[in-house]
Amino acid sequence: MAVTTSGSSTSSIQVEINGLGKPANQYYNFRAQILLGNTVVSEINWTSSGTGDLTRNTFYGLSPGTTYLIKAWVQSLASSSEIYWGQTYGATQSPPLPSTPSYASLTDNGNGYLVASWGSSSNATEYDVYLYSDGAFYASYIAYSTSLTFSGLPIGKTYYYVVHGYNSAGSSSGRTSNSVYAADTTAPVFSYVNGDGYGRMQVAYSAYDNGIGMRSFDTYYVEISNPNGTTYGNGMYTTALYRTFTSDAYGNEFVNGSYYYMRVTAYDAAGNARSSSVRIQYVQTRPQDWTWTYPKVSGQNLYFPASEWIGFCNRVNAFRQYKNLSNYTFATVYSGNPIFALQLNEAINAINAMVVNKLSTQSSGADANADAINSMSSRLNSIQ
Repeated sequence: MAVTTSGSSTSSIQVEINGLGKPANQYYNFRAQILLGNTVVSEINWTSSGTGDLTRNTFYGLSPGTTYLIKAWVQSLASSSEIYWGQTYGATQSPPLPSTPSYASLTDNGNGYLVASWGSSSNATEYDVYLYSDGAFYASYIAYSTSLTFSGLPIGKTYYYVVHGYNSAGSSSGRTSNSVYAADTTAPVFSYVNGDGYGRMQVAYSAYDNGIGMRSFDTYYVEISNPNGTTYGNGMYTTALYRTFTSDAYGNEFVNGSYYYMRVTAYDAAGNARSSSVRIQYVQTRPQDWTWTYPKVSGQNLYFPASEWIGFCNRVNAFRQYKNLSNYTFATVYSGNPIFALQLNEAINAINAMVVNKLSTQSSGADANADAINSMSSRLNSIQ
């Protein structure tokens, strides 16, 4: 009575039951189990037509390079009882070491996604992949095909990998891929873009970048449209988080009640850009009342510097804008020259266009007096 093995491969073992004492075809049934430790891996049952005193069968689907315990039983035709025939150990053959993958390639798909592919390794059951970042080991992976996608990697770094074929006999030598730079290809994201058109045209904004960060210079490009929003202009680069416009895309004054678009483009350090616009109605607010820097008192000498008169004329035009009137063109005044009736009448005419109770114009050649000047500022401040 004996149980032996009579051959093996990397995935099979042939078992032989011999010493039967009579032809195998005179036995009713043969049974064999193959075990790994105490666990039955497989069992086979068969009958035999052979006339010799032995019989064989084969276990398939076994792991390479593994030693198994094999047990066998026989049952004769004359008896229904089964006889334990014995046991033996058998081993599958170890496979040859895998070959080195024929090539290894790495491609950057942007934003921390890299795609690896390599040539197959003969005899490999899996692949061990070692990823490096800026020359330092980063992570290891196991792959069961000849490609692998790395995701969520830190961008702005250079990567390569080394791949080995692997089976139960061991690993092949490694194949090193090309190096690639993980680029930032995603544009910045705006946290907010808010506009203010009440008495001014101002846009405030902020953006951030999920990649390598925002550009440290010329971070934003800010521009404004014309009143119907078909053309942008008046743009400028800035690192500031707001911009106040003094004119529209064509350099014109803002029109009370009109809508404008203010557009902001944000840039990250990789050159990616994203734009966002906000539509705002311009609402002209009432200018502040005018107060003379140097009070004009009747009966006293007037101190009237040119800068004060220019400031008053600018305030008149601010009220005209508030009332949706165009700016009045005032004659130029110079320091040291007197204020003539011509200058006073320009201001009076500019104010009269906004009030019901008109101011009287001054006679040509008349000198400026405190009452006339105070009447102009009083009438200007009465505008609502």
